[in-house]
Amino acid sequence: SCGSSMSGLSNRGGKMKTLVRTYACPNHGVKRGKTCKTKSINAKYLETAIKNILADKVNAYLSATNTQKSVFDLLKSSKVEEVNATQKRIKSLDEHIRGLIDKSVNPKTSKAVAERCEAQADEAIEAQAQHKAKLAELNAILTQVNEIETAFANKTESLTVDDIFHSHTIARELVGIFIEKILIDDETDDIEVIFKS
Repeated sequence: SCGSSMSGLSNRGGKMKTLVRTYACPNHGVKRGKTCKTKSINAKYLETAIKNILADKVNAYLSATNTQKSVFDLLKSSKVEEVNATQKRIKSLDEHIRGLIDKSVNPKTSKAVAERCEAQADEAIEAQAQHKAKLAELNAILTQVNEIETAFANKTESLTVDDIFHSHTIARELVGIFIEKILIDDETDDIEVIFKS
């Protein structure tokens, strides 16, 4: 196995020149002189295996006493912090925009200053729109987490891979919470997932 972490790659191959995604050590490529002999692995195969293993781990963890809430709290906590910070920034920009507009329409303000205030207000409005888009995205992620939490709470059977991984963002969060590293045996293609203790 390679001591370096693997990176996602994509290239076109075969008769139909279809796009193939793989994971490989960065030192395996031509740019680094192929110093690593570890072969690349098909991304779909690896991701499917990891999702199945992680889904089993999530289901086992959530079925244990008093752990369900802690997992979902972990998934939501960073996003809730981002929501709060984004809402504060939107509110702050609101006040800034109002101040600039008030100054631009004040009869005592010179024409040059008024024009500059209008330009700054336009920039602040554009920045605020970006923060509002980010807020909508964060709220959508939180809604998805809540839906998964509700689905799990309401089911007597386990959650499926699709239930858990219908959001790439949530999948990444889950990997970060549970997985320490992933080892792949070059000879057998066996995948070993090392979970955080």
